[in-house]
Amino acid sequence: MFLKSKYLFFGVFIFLIGCLIGLGLPDFTYTKKSIVKTEKIFSIEDDLSTLIMLFKQNLVVAFFLLVGGLISYSIITVLILFWNGILFGISISETYDSQDIFFDYIIYYYPHAFTEILSFLIFSHIAFKERLFIVDLIYYPHLWKKFKNNFTLIIIGIILLFFSALLETYV
Repeated sequence: MFLKSKYLFFGVFIFLIGCLIGLGLPDFTYTKKSIVKTEKIFSIEDDLSTLIMLFKQNLVVAFFLLVGGLISYSIITVLILFWNGILFGISISETYDSQDIFFDYIIYYYPHAFTEILSFLIFSHIAFKERLFIVDLIYYPHLWKKFKNNFTLIIIGIILLFFSALLETYV
């Protein structure tokens, strides 16, 4: 089962280690003013293009988590999860000083961050679990059936990424 998987816990562990390091880094690249969402009037076309852009960016990250992990014995997956954890930790630490900005940050980022991180953990779970899939596939072509079992998780991950892009665009 996915929720009891050691691979899921490993992904969460890597992400949290990155968050802790990010929390400890002083004044990295973000500024408090750049994190808070600015209110602008967008047209429907702008919202739609933002939605598509965010969804495509998240899909690229998910692709590198999955495929990079499959071809690199999960090294690329670990690096991407760790880096995303660092950036998440930095963004939290940069907004924590000011209560007003911190609460704006929680309201703006956490709804979409939860679904986005969960989706990335789903893709990393598959990459950790199937890290020798490419090598095995060369010697055992019947393993395509094994990969089909992960198809449901991939679809769930893509749906979560789209939902995350919707939340980031419209909330």
